[in-house]
Amino acid sequence: MNYKIRYACVCDRGKVRTNNEDNFWCQGLYLDQEHQGLDKTLTGEALQETMPGFAVFDGMGGESCGEIASYLAANAFQKCYQKEIGNGSSDMEGFIRRACREMNREVYQYSLDHKIRSMGSTASVIMFGKEQIYIGNLGDTRIYHFYDDTLKQISKEHSLKRFPGDKKGPLTHYVGIPESELQVSPHIARGSYHHKDKYLICSDGLTDLVSDQEIGQVLKNGKSVKECVEILLEMALNQGGRDNITILLCELQQTGETEPAPRINRKKKWGIIGAALLLGIVALGVLAWFQFGGTAGETSGEETRQEAKPSKAPAKDREEKNVQLQEQENDTQLQENSIQMQEQEENTVGLVTKPKNQQQEPVVETAKAEYTYDEMEEDLKLLEEQYPDYMSLNSLGKTADQRDIWEAVLGDPQASRHILIQASIHAREYMNTLVAMKQIEEYLTGFESGAYENIPMENLYEDICIHVIPMVNPDGVTISQKGPAGIRDPQLRAAAEGIYQADLQNQKTTLPEEEYWRNWKANARGVDLNRNFDVGWQEYQGTSYPSSDCYKGEAPASEPETQAILQVQQENPLVCCVAYHSSGNLIYWNYGSQGQVLAQDQALAQKVQEVTEYPLHSTIDDGTDSAGCSDYFVLKLNIPAITIENGTGACPLGIEEWETLWARNKNLFPALAVLYR
Repeated sequence: MNYKIRYACVCDRGKVRTNNEDNFWCQGLYLDQEHQGLDKTLTGEALQETMPGFAVFDGMGGESCGEIASYLAANAFQKCYQKEIGNGSSDMEGFIRRACREMNREVYQYSLDHKIRSMGSTASVIMFGKEQIYIGNLGDTRIYHFYDDTLKQISKEHSLKRFPGDKKGPLTHYVGIPESELQVSPHIARGSYHHKDKYLICSDGLTDLVSDQEIGQVLKNGKSVKECVEILLEMALNQGGRDNITILLCELQQTGETEPAPRINRKKKWGIIGAALLLGIVALGVLAWFQFGGTAGETSGEETRQEAKPSKAPAKDREEKNVQLQEQENDTQLQENSIQMQEQEENTVGLVTKPKNQQQEPVVETAKAEYTYDEMEEDLKLLEEQYPDYMSLNSLGKTADQRDIWEAVLGDPQASRHILIQASIHAREYMNTLVAMKQIEEYLTGFESGAYENIPMENLYEDICIHVIPMVNPDGVTISQKGPAGIRDPQLRAAAEGIYQADLQNQKTTLPEEEYWRNWKANARGVDLNRNFDVGWQEYQGTSYPSSDCYKGEAPASEPETQAILQVQQENPLVCCVAYHSSGNLIYWNYGSQGQVLAQDQALAQKVQEVTEYPLHSTIDDGTDSAGCSDYFVLKLNIPAITIENGTGACPLGIEEWETLWARNKNLFPALAVLYR
């Protein structure tokens, strides 16, 4: 199925500004840095197979810096497009990331060369790939998706909340930022092609003055893309035109000889079903009339239940009536097909469609063991977009290297029973992040139609909310996977390199540097997070200085990662906590509790043993170290907790262990739901 993309773009200085700091990129066309905008609306068409792209840039910096920044961004985007897409690359997501980094370098280098203290530009991009549509953005230039008469913002606002008395909070991401301060990381999403869908990119010169509701109404009226952008521009100007205004609108048109079936608005679904039922009843009535050769008044209800008899009507009449009946049956079939299509498409959210009862490509890929923080973050956001009714995503805070500590909340946050699953508190054990992410996806894909122990998942998870922190220690995981080069902050990176030297000098390690980093367990500050909890912390000795492992930190819960786990506990009525570690293929339980807590802990351990078939090990009998997460939950909070040690090899585990790990852990969530129903 092929599509063409009709597009239109306006770029106007507005009524107040004396210069125009906006720019755009439209199939290789963009404005020079001294422009005042477009004299007339730019329009055109592009074929999906050519992988067209569109972008809008809103410059910042005062005087002439803003238009220079947006021009440099557009020019850098052009170079990247020619280099990659022009030479046949189809890696749209990678292209957007690399283009953002290149735009950032161009703008930042210009500010250094010309000693400009602050300049930058937003960047919002749409790329139409061969199979999917990709969007990416830095800053607050918005991207909207219009479908089913509904307008939805699909870009992410990279800005702080508005402050009293200020028009806006400052941007947190844009092109032109020093990478020593923050690594450029655009928000990226992807979705499917659908006939008549529209995609809108617009600078805040429009969105500050025209509401989403008003924009949606203009796009709903069925006018051409050219008329739509011109109407929106006029509305912004009529509201004062305080800023530069750039509006770029694309509409998808399915190509081919047959007229494509449009989406059906879900609001019309029951009307369609009712019409289909009515037509079906009419068709049955007409069929009965033909079969019995009389009026409804001449045929009793009993007769209509008898076997059909040959009609006495003349052959010609029968043929005409059969044609009419066939037309009605065809109409009914068309309605049924439309309903089926609606059921497949009604779960469209933002850019991403979630067909019901239809196999769909998995989000979380398990082809490699080195599953990175960036991949996890992107997958979490995509899953949240696909399943907004069943999952929400929260940041529990930021690490020392300014990475979000993500929490996936599955189910009703107002439920009475909450379960916490945490993984990768030790950096080199990051295979467990992959386990947790697949468990999240398994929960979401099976919620509506799956079952466990003959209990429908929807009933099983009723009044149960599961909190998953799939990567407690993202900085540490990054070090284990990439070495200190993965740390963004130069001072933090230097400190990590100093830790290696200290471990060498203290003869704590003799490993070569590459192997040392691969075996890293701590966070970026050299604190072993599973020795940072306030239970047995004073007694625990370990290493007395920041190290790759066994350093308990300056104080209990001194680290943001530890605080993130405690935050989930403080905000929710937890019934248990499960910690994923590696390796050993066993379950640690019995942390020294007594009475009811011990009994509850044993019940939890035995239920997990049923699922994983791992043997149970008492921490009291094995003499394991304290100050860990599970110790704290059991002994300080009286909340049952266990530790699952996945895998048999040395950490980091290899991908060859994945199939066994997944088979043993796949049903953990539903098993816990059975336990706490």
